[in-house]
Amino acid sequence: MQLLPIVSIVVYYKINRTLQCAEIIFKTISHLLQTNAADGIG
Repeated sequence: MQLLPIVSIVVYYKINRTLQCAEIIFKTISHLLQTNAADGIG
């Protein structure tokens, strides 16, 4: 059972990284949408 803490840390790290990437992508997309909307209105 010595591996369990290591495995959980690795899994947590990977999930954390994935969430960070998704957040960056989401922010970029919403930023692009806002800019496009502003261009369309203006």
